Amino acid sequence: MDRNVTSIDFSNHFRTIPAADVLLASQFAMIGAVCVKEVDLTRNQYISIQSGGINLMKHKNCLEKLILKENSIWGDRSLAIEMVKLVNLRWLDISNQATLHVKNKTNKNKTDVRRLDKTDTNYFSDRLTFVFQLPHNLQYIDASYFGGRKTGLININFTNAGKLDFLNLAGNKFVDCLGHFHGLSHLQTLDISDFNCSDLDLKMISFMPYLKTLISRRTHLNVGLQNDVKGEFLKQLFGLKLIDFSENEFVTFNKHMFVSQYRSLISLDLSKNIFSKFLIPISKFSTLKKLSLVQNRIAFLQKSDMNQLENYQRDKHINFELLLNDNNFVCNFDSIDFVRWLQETKVTLDNNRNYSCVYIDNSKKTTVYAYTHLDFIESKCLSKIWLTISIIVVVVFLLLCTASSLAYKYRITLHFWYLHIRRKYRHYTALGGDSKEYKYNAFVAYCNEDEEWVCGSLVNYLEKTNGYAIEILQLGGSLWIIS
Repeated sequence: MDRNVTSIDFSNHFRTIPAADVLLASQFAMIGAVCVKEVDLTRNQYISIQSGGINLMKHKNCLEKLILKENSIWGDRSLAIEMVKLVNLRWLDISNQATLHVKNKTNKNKTDVRRLDKTDTNYFSDRLTFVFQLPHNLQYIDASYFGGRKTGLININFTNAGKLDFLNLAGNKFVDCLGHFHGLSHLQTLDISDFNCSDLDLKMISFMPYLKTLISRRTHLNVGLQNDVKGEFLKQLFGLKLIDFSENEFVTFNKHMFVSQYRSLISLDLSKNIFSKFLIPISKFSTLKKLSLVQNRIAFLQKSDMNQLENYQRDKHINFELLLNDNNFVCNFDSIDFVRWLQETKVTLDNNRNYSCVYIDNSKKTTVYAYTHLDFIESKCLSKIWLTISIIVVVVFLLLCTASSLAYKYRITLHFWYLHIRRKYRHYTALGGDSKEYKYNAFVAYCNEDEEWVCGSLVNYLEKTNGYAIEILQLGGSLWIIS
């Protein structure tokens, strides 16, 4: 039976009953009786792989690709240790496991402190550190939707991971991101989508100096990164070329977020967030070719944003691609420059440059329709401008008329206060005499018809009630001065 076989497909073959199956060591030995490069055991409803099977494989060194996805596999720790003996294994797919139970005798109250294999650096944590030894030539691991329990992220130290360049951990419902990944010094692609990173250790992925692709969808980074004012999360990751931060409910982020990627980033996906403005400092990048802002809440781009994009494409000699579909665009007077820019720019846009927008009459139109009716929009907007100016002029005129009528009605009072204030603030000099400031305390002017009241009631009131000394002088028969 010793012969070479490229691949064996056992997907859906071992399910004999509606319940679950166990993959026996003897069955693994049977698979290893031939020199096979690829084994597919997808969707067989396995709940267990009996340990010892890999040791029994005669041609274990031939196996390069092992697919165990869509099962419910569990095993003891010896199974993970046996996996190391597949020295030429390059591809391991254990994704979409319904549940996974790993027997572990580690003391849960113990804090492990270990030395990193590749960086020769001590790391410390108040969480457990699990060490996973990988097959020496393993390059690809898909452990997405692994079926892990809803616990916090632990510290994970991978050994023999010098050739591992792809790690998919998406869909594993960790309740926080307070653990670290170590030993992945040559990893190039990491997918941590669906982690709950509301609680985030900013050093979680810092030990991946050659990381080129980071996928982090639906990871609540809007909360986890809100205090990352110095951009620590992506700091020192100078080789990142693709970042996917879609579906994170970002409203904004600090200006230092991508500082370490200004010279390396090629593609940035910020789709399905809630940005209302264009917040990317595009002019600071050197190699960025693609930016996705699909399904955000942008009404239109400002003139400065459009100029920044034009200058970037011209100065960097880059065919830049901007994805804007499914935003809350408006096609009115405020966005005329934006509507025109969409059709005239040399920046590559999606959806044939035609996006849904709210028209000036609040109906749903497209930006292409608005572009072909720019003259109509401008005329409508011009009418509104003149209407606004007319309203302002009328309001100002009415205010002036009202103010003038009030000023005329109270002109004497206003004149009195004008003189009083003017005297106070024009360095008034007191009159000479016995008084320090004024010669008289009060001046009363009246008509001849009021002489009896002034000389009678008023004088009596001032002298007898208030104790003033009164001197009455008649000037011209109509003016009396009381002092």
